[in-house]
Amino acid sequence: MEEWRLIIDGPESGTFNMAADESLLSVVSKAQEKPTLRLYSWREPSITIGYSQDASFFNGSEVPVIRRLTGGRAVLHFDELTYSITCPAGTSLFDQGIHDVYRLVGKCLKGALDSAGLECYPARSQQSAGGNKKASCFHAPNRYELLCDGKKVTGSAQRRFKDSFIQHGSVMLSVNEEMFMRVFPGASTDKIGAVSSYCSVGFDELSKLLIDSFKTHLGASFEHTGYEKEERSLIEQLIKSKYSNDIWNLHGKSMGVEAA
Repeated sequence: MEEWRLIIDGPESGTFNMAADESLLSVVSKAQEKPTLRLYSWREPSITIGYSQDASFFNGSEVPVIRRLTGGRAVLHFDELTYSITCPAGTSLFDQGIHDVYRLVGKCLKGALDSAGLECYPARSQQSAGGNKKASCFHAPNRYELLCDGKKVTGSAQRRFKDSFIQHGSVMLSVNEEMFMRVFPGASTDKIGAVSSYCSVGFDELSKLLIDSFKTHLGASFEHTGYEKEERSLIEQLIKSKYSNDIWNLHGKSMGVEAA
């Protein structure tokens, strides 16, 4: 069995969540540490946008906007289980191509949601959101993201570097339709499959099911740990210099602290 670290965070701010993911990527890239699975949630509604997405689309939304390290379209986060996977070169998952990682992680997510009572299936091809550059990530499933009754239940994004990669994604537990419509005017929640529509499983139980599914499908064993001193220091630096700074969040320009 391949040994992984496991970090489970309580509800945190959007700036902390994105800084923590980048901090883990930085350390795993430089030190070639164990792969890390991080499970986390959100203290307040937050929008994350892809690293090349235009932030001006979300002016006036009254919800904090944080630019991700990864690409893709915007996600409105709140009542959800979010995961991140950071892997160094040399681990079995790193050796897989982009699509194979999406497929394997999708299999893990499906195993957890199947155990929770949902009947999910992977999207077979990428679906376009049309010309709407503001469209929610949950309006257009990518290949291997999960659907239930034709509605998208999981969203994900990945970015690869020479010595490491990160994939993170969301499993929607419920959807606040009023807030969603305010962030994405004219859009509909009809394409979003919230877990609460099918079962009563919450963050804690779904986390356990997901960890068990990772063990089964990836042959991983997990050591539940906290953050190392270096990681916590880098999180603080990234929050101050990057993820709470408009230069990054609105314009996509780094302030000098980079993960990889």
